[in-house]
Amino acid sequence: MPIVRDEALDLREMLDAVLASKSDHAPRLAKSAAIVCEALRREGLEATVVGGAAIELHAPDAYATHDLDLVVSGRFSIDWSAVQARTFQSLGFTRSARHWVRLRRLADSDEPADTERVARELEALRSRGE
Repeated sequence: MPIVRDEALDLREMLDAVLASKSDHAPRLAKSAAIVCEALRREGLEATVVGGAAIELHAPDAYATHDLDLVVSGRFSIDWSAVQARTFQSLGFTRSARHWVRLRRLADSDEPADTERVARELEALRSRGE
C-alpha cells in the first residue's frame, strides 16, 4: 500500500526532528533507520540495516558511519524505481547517482546543494574514513 500524504508528512517531520537533534550520533542513526524502514514497510517492503550502520548500531563506540545501507526484500517483484522515488522523496531525500541524500543535512547549509558538490563531499568523507 503506497504511503499517503499525511503519513509521509508525519514520517518526514519525525526524520527532520531526529536529524536536527543534538543527541549522540548512534541514537540519531537508529531513529533515522527506523523511520526509513517504517516508510518502506508502509509500501509493503521489509528493509534490513546492513554495512557500517549495522556495525555502528551494535558497537557505537567502535565505529561511526554517515550513511545508511539497506537490503530491501521483495524489491525485485515490484517497480522498485517508483517505490524508492516515492518513499525517499516523501522523506526529503534527493537522488544523486545511485544514492539518496538529504542535501541540506549533508551540505550543512540552509541552501540546496548541487549534486556535484554533494558527490565531492561524500567522496571526501569516504576518503577520510568517516
